[in-house]
Amino acid sequence: MRLFIAGCPLGAFYRGRWGVFLILIGMKKPNEPKRCWRIRGYDSLTLIFDQSVPTGQLTEGNMKELLRALVAKDLLPSELIGAYARRGTKIHNRFLEIQKENLPEKRRVLYTCGENPYYTADVEVCD
Repeated sequence: MRLFIAGCPLGAFYRGRWGVFLILIGMKKPNEPKRCWRIRGYDSLTLIFDQSVPTGQLTEGNMKELLRALVAKDLLPSELIGAYARRGTKIHNRFLEIQKENLPEKRRVLYTCGENPYYTADVEVCD
């Protein structure tokens, strides 16, 4: 069954704002590669942690909080207190701040948290 709106087949509207509408009426999406958050942990240059999680299971905000939690588990209590202290104070440190880096290849964004060990997350095509 083909539906037409203003003389155009409804499937032609998928790439625009009608994408949600197409899903609601049961049309299938074109085959798109599945994407995953790739989370890696490093101690200096040594990879200590590597895991992929489908993007539908974690939002961008959740990923940032996860990176902070992974870094926080390796901090000393005094370092953790400094991470939550006000900026500009004597005890403040940047251990739990998220750095966002725009990577030019494939228009990717890399999130980094921590100093050593540190954790990174970016979106990649799932294996």
